[in-house]
Amino acid sequence: MKLEDGVFVNAELVKNGYAMIMTVPPNVIQAELFLELQIESRENQRGLWKEFKKSL
Repeated sequence: MKLEDGVFVNAELVKNGYAMIMTVPPNVIQAELFLELQIESRENQRGLWKEFKKSL
């Protein structure tokens, strides 16, 4: 979902660690973007990932 100002809400939620990805065909167009954002969020321990142990 995009806001009028162009902000991609789903991407922002994943990027900031407030959502985890779930890809359900046929809705796969943004799957790679969401995966990259989730990896970045986890590595930087944002949001839900704040207490995530990097060694797992």
